[in-house]
Amino acid sequence: MATPIPPNAAEFTLVGFRVSKFASFNFLERLPFSGGIPIEDELRDVPTGKGVLNLKEWTDAVKATGYRGWWAAETFSRNMQQQSVNVVARDMLQLLGRLVGAS
Repeated sequence: MATPIPPNAAEFTLVGFRVSKFASFNFLERLPFSGGIPIEDELRDVPTGKGVLNLKEWTDAVKATGYRGWWAAETFSRNMQQQSVNVVARDMLQLLGRLVGAS
């Protein structure tokens, strides 16, 4: 079951989670949501690393659990999806490298 991330990502903690329960972690960004009916196509139309989630804090919280498994990044940004796959792959790999570092 997915754990919802609170609106204030700085309050996000994974204390008490069993690392053995994690198979992988996936970065998925979204735009701010002020309530009402969420329109996923609009909320997810943001480049990875440019949304509401502080990916550095989130990554550090996951790493603090002792997790040493797979990491993935994906985007639903229409702009990124229209770019060269090589450019997007390079940028996502660089982002993961900055956030996760070498393991």
